[in-house]
Amino acid sequence: MVGYIGVIGLVLALLGIGRGTIVWVIPVILSLIFAVDSPLSKLPFVLHIPVASIFQPTRLLAVISLCLSVLSAYGASRIFVMSKKQKILTLAVVGLLYIIAWIFGVNPVTRRNLLLPTFLYCIAACSITLSLLHNKQKWLKIFLLLLYLVMEIFDLFRFGWKFTPFTSPSYFFPQTETISFLKQQAQPFRVMVLDDRALPPNVLTYYGIESVGGYDPIHSLQYEEFIAAMERGEPNIRPPFGFNRIMTPKNYTSPLFQLLGIKYVIAMTPIDNPKLKKMLEEGETRVYRNVDFSPRAYLAETIFVKKTKQDIMNGLYGKDFIPGRTAIVETELPVVSRPLISSESATITTYTPDKITLNVMTTNSRLVVMGNMFDPGWKVRIDGQRTDTYRVNYLFFGVIVPKGEHKIDIIYLPI
Repeated sequence: MVGYIGVIGLVLALLGIGRGTIVWVIPVILSLIFAVDSPLSKLPFVLHIPVASIFQPTRLLAVISLCLSVLSAYGASRIFVMSKKQKILTLAVVGLLYIIAWIFGVNPVTRRNLLLPTFLYCIAACSITLSLLHNKQKWLKIFLLLLYLVMEIFDLFRFGWKFTPFTSPSYFFPQTETISFLKQQAQPFRVMVLDDRALPPNVLTYYGIESVGGYDPIHSLQYEEFIAAMERGEPNIRPPFGFNRIMTPKNYTSPLFQLLGIKYVIAMTPIDNPKLKKMLEEGETRVYRNVDFSPRAYLAETIFVKKTKQDIMNGLYGKDFIPGRTAIVETELPVVSRPLISSESATITTYTPDKITLNVMTTNSRLVVMGNMFDPGWKVRIDGQRTDTYRVNYLFFGVIVPKGEHKIDIIYLPI
């Protein structure tokens, strides 16, 4: 969210601008246009351009910093062969910027923050002036380049430590009673947070606890549609959805709530719902257990085939769909659709975010439904043999398991 290459870096970058370095200047100009608030920078969002409309424009400061750093290297290598006019013009431009900053920086804090940069600029100006008078001395070239290097390192570290100070992780990730309780529970399960004051988005990830909400600038459209239908309380998957980079689903009364494998709900106010049992209260924070919690993996008893996304969503809201027992698929599968018997089961034996192991016992060819998002990166082996995955229940995936007792290994390998 911030770009800074230091006073020396800026001066040298300006000295490095020339015909041979224009390829580094153009990205700086274009990035500045789109990184600041302007009619042009708003176009991707107004026009809803795919991918570009979810970007964070200020991240372009990284491109700007990179290009200015390269330009400063060119400036440092050419500083002793440049014309006096070019050096004086560069120093004048930077000097004028500091004069303007001092004139309009009436705030005492602003002026105090200008002291060190101005001092570094004066050193740079004096050293460059010195190079004008003694540009043939080899020792002077080495001395000045070393001086610039030391000053730049000092300036960048000073700014970095000031802007992003290093603090103890315990200040942001404390070991509270609520966190300790969740960490002691057997995985896998997910948590829904109804109030960001209790736990901001993505914080639970630090503790290895799965959450249904969080920050993700490139989240799946399928997930966005699913959460939109959940929050609306109806099978409505039509845009606009109203999400940006952070999704925080909070509708625990929706039929889709059970499909997400949510076992605990965290709230800051009391919840009067027979399906949510209070397990813990810490200050104003309350932890509720979902009484109807569905396991992450289950054998489907009843299977429906729906061809379109809207039909699938309508089916998930239908009275015939029972979470943890029913599955909706997009194509006919060679499996039975009948009630389970007592000997049939699907049990997760090991679980990590990218590796899952199940033991499955069936008396017929069955569909095992996994409550993890469908993704081509999931690779499944049954007794060591590769098998295909199928999209199930709009958002998740399933695997066809032949009758008998089998071991299923599920590994996520990013494509």
